[in-house]
Amino acid sequence: MKKKKSFLVSVALLTLLASVTVANGEGRTADTFSVDGKAITYEYEQPFVQMNVDLVPVRDLLIALGVPNDDAHIIWNGEEQSVTAISGKITLKMTLDQVDLYKNGSKAAKFSTAPKMVDGRVYIPVKEVAEALGFKVERDKNGRIISVGSADYIASQQPPDTEAPTLVSARALMGTAVEAVFSEAMDRETAEDPANYKVFHPQTSISVSKAELQPDGRTVRLTVSQQKIGTVYSLEVKNVKDTGGNTIDLSKRSAQFGGVETREERLNGPNLVILTALPRNNSTVYVQFNKELDKETAELARNYSTKAMQTDAEISVLNAKLMKDGKTVRLTTTSQTSGTIYTLTASNIKTTSGLAIKTDDNSFPFGGIAEHVIVPFDSSIPLDPTELQAPNVETAVAIGPLTIDVYFNEELEASSAQNIANYTASISSGSGSYAPMLLEAKLLENQKVVRLNFNWTEEGVIYQLEIKSVRDKNGSIIDQGGKNKVLFAGLYNIAN
Repeated sequence: MKKKKSFLVSVALLTLLASVTVANGEGRTADTFSVDGKAITYEYEQPFVQMNVDLVPVRDLLIALGVPNDDAHIIWNGEEQSVTAISGKITLKMTLDQVDLYKNGSKAAKFSTAPKMVDGRVYIPVKEVAEALGFKVERDKNGRIISVGSADYIASQQPPDTEAPTLVSARALMGTAVEAVFSEAMDRETAEDPANYKVFHPQTSISVSKAELQPDGRTVRLTVSQQKIGTVYSLEVKNVKDTGGNTIDLSKRSAQFGGVETREERLNGPNLVILTALPRNNSTVYVQFNKELDKETAELARNYSTKAMQTDAEISVLNAKLMKDGKTVRLTTTSQTSGTIYTLTASNIKTTSGLAIKTDDNSFPFGGIAEHVIVPFDSSIPLDPTELQAPNVETAVAIGPLTIDVYFNEELEASSAQNIANYTASISSGSGSYAPMLLEAKLLENQKVVRLNFNWTEEGVIYQLEIKSVRDKNGSIIDQGGKNKVLFAGLYNIAN
């Protein structure tokens, strides 16, 4: 491991040089500093301090920072009152009395004090220009600049690296990619040799086909053969070196990670697999596969089993129906238990080409849904068309003076069907005194009839019943386009 230290190693260069003239009445002299270990010299004019910022002659500073001393690289534009400096692929531009410093045409920094012209000489702050050219500026405890160093110079001042690198961690990014992180910057040649990596498990192993050193220099991305979800793998590294030539520490060269597989990998993989199992309600589960299924095997209810993870208690699959997309099966089950995690297993299912599902890919967990709860699905789940149809009211029949049976075209969800706030009765025709008040709504055993009990009705009066927010068992709300209203006749003889 390389040890950090200041790039000021020469005591002589750290010694402050002779004081220079202080301008504008500032209470200190201008800073004296070195550039890449050499004390900066001023051939054209001396620096000065203004508003506690050191301003140095622009040409002296640019020359010290490696800009060639000629009119092709240090350019004064009298009309613009600007200085352009060209160093390799970097072009800097600064304008008198403006704080913006431009680098390759874009704003790169703001000067702490704008460039100034004094007695025909341009003066600029040190920090912004030095950093724009890739140098590091170092200050003492009082904030005064004492050294400016390029990256190469700073690196040359580091002590020799004698510490072996270590493998810090490993993690799966996807089913075919693993990321290995080392303790320091690694040598590219050895880090990118796939033969230096081994991924294994006591019962199986996966191959490493490619190793790529990432821009941070410490991370290597490995391309591996397909992992298995939930399997704990070990990554072992050998022969890799850091940039100082030290080989990896043999006692710290391995790390573990858990196998993963993304939905995309499962979707596009060669095997028939379950992508997801999603409960729609207390007795319906949609199972999505990655390939088109053979209808005969997909619709055999015995090819599916569902067990609770904690207790092994089973719920039965009563019916299986292949949806129009050919990849999704709707299972009708006995009632689930809310909060219970089940494992759905599919066996003997085949694709249209005869590919059978394997035991490694044939199960998926899902959470039990409480009674009366309907889970909304997005458009990726091809629901049975009958689930998308809104329920309708068909007729209402008075079975007693105060009791009306309301008939619907399909089975209803109990909580909404028995909510009296979802029903409103009003007088449609006749000379009724006032609309009746609903006291109770009860869903009958066949789940298509709701029995309503009112406080009264009047014989000879026709009432209209309007229904809202009543849902069927698939979560669809009653059609509001006129199919939610029905008439019934009152039977109660007020004279009695």
